[in-house]
Amino acid sequence: MSLLLITVILVVGLVIIYLAVTIWHSIAEALCHLKPAWQWLSGHTARTNATWTRRSTKDLHPRAREWHRKPGAVRTAARTGPAITAAIVTDGLLAARTATAATLAVTVVCAAAWAARKTYRKAKRWWPGR
Repeated sequence: MSLLLITVILVVGLVIIYLAVTIWHSIAEALCHLKPAWQWLSGHTARTNATWTRRSTKDLHPRAREWHRKPGAVRTAARTGPAITAAIVTDGLLAARTATAATLAVTVVCAAAWAARKTYRKAKRWWPGR
């Protein structure tokens, strides 16, 4: 092999390594920015052995509460749902004010009826003779 061919192979190899390292650092930097989002969605710390779809069967941390024993999907929905709902309602109010206001009114009335029924049934069990 000639010296020129060896030099070209070495230079091409170094360029490929340089590009691979540069791309790797770019991906790592992008994923670093996604870490807070992942921690928000996953719950950040593992206090139980609960998975995304199953409740926990044992605690891994002495401060685990009922919240940590729920499936991860339920906890994620409870953390992320209000933020997504607020964004959708805001967008709806900006785009179609009347339709969104009517939908919100119906939702509030249904939620109030559900809460009143639940409160009534709980009070009936708590104070059965009345």
